[in-house]
Amino acid sequence: MAKNSGKAVPDTAKESFAYKFCVSVCKWFLVSLLTYLCSIPVVTMGTALCAALAVSREEYIDIREIFSSFFSRFGAYFKKTVLFFLLILLFIILQVLNLNFYQQFIESGTLLYYLVIGISIILILAAVSILRFYSYEVTFDEPLSFKQRLYKAFSRMMRCLPAAGILALLDIGLAATLMGAPVAIPLLFLYPGFSAYLTCVLINWFENRGRKN
Repeated sequence: MAKNSGKAVPDTAKESFAYKFCVSVCKWFLVSLLTYLCSIPVVTMGTALCAALAVSREEYIDIREIFSSFFSRFGAYFKKTVLFFLLILLFIILQVLNLNFYQQFIESGTLLYYLVIGISIILILAAVSILRFYSYEVTFDEPLSFKQRLYKAFSRMMRCLPAAGILALLDIGLAATLMGAPVAIPLLFLYPGFSAYLTCVLINWFENRGRKN
């Protein structure tokens, strides 16, 4: 009987922080790669986000299972997410166009100027947050109508409002970092996967905390 020449990872090593961290980074990278790949048509970006959240909620014995799981989730969630994502995308585009329009009549550096910019940014972040929580709701595969699922997404977001704020700050931080330091662009290779993972962790933590209180 032939012996396996490969060296298995000892159980004690698997329990170490370094091993778990490396596995998590690999998972974030793979999820990010698949998210970018499935977002190429643009209209499927919301579906890709939904699949990333679904994969992040699960544990895998073999990291290669992420590929099959991601694509199966992507196909299953397409109809539930594509229209809503297009509505959110249209809303964001309108906010950007409105901002460009009002900037023509407002003096740069004034209080009104920063107020208009601040309101537009808040509305865009709110739209992204609603999309994130709606996508998270879709991952439960419950037989709900669009209105029911959207209502549950709003309710969950209100219960986990600090989580929505933390994730929004993370989005702002990444955008500011990339604008100020192009050398930080490699962060994009991990960001979608890490963001999906952090979304699941924060939502679970704040919901469990709310139940205890």
